[in-house]
Amino acid sequence: SQCGKGPNIMVVDDNNGEINEKMYFGVEDVTTASAVLDVVTGEEYPINLLVASASIADAEHATSPSKKETLLTSAISALTKDDDPTLVNSFARAHALYLRADARLDLLASSSSSSSSSS
Repeated sequence: SQCGKGPNIMVVDDNNGEINEKMYFGVEDVTTASAVLDVVTGEEYPINLLVASASIADAEHATSPSKKETLLTSAISALTKDDDPTLVNSFARAHALYLRADARLDLLASSSSSSSSSS
């Protein structure tokens, strides 16, 4: 955060060797992030993709496999909610499915080790 106005997004544009930087302040939610991307790139980003991306990022930093699984299930649901083929077939969904499978393996490993230690 810069000057207490954050979180911030800095967009760097390399236009034929001429670097232009623009700072966007107070980007506190996915709707605002989507608006910044829309303005900067001129393309519209689906809000469900941004919501899912935020959940995936949170899951990657989660300390418990259970919390990780919950966040990733939420991301997967967001990406499949509208049956949009772009989102259903996206790298974000594939990544979330992979991470959730890994979290479930961690849950199985922890439950089997706790049950074997109690025997």
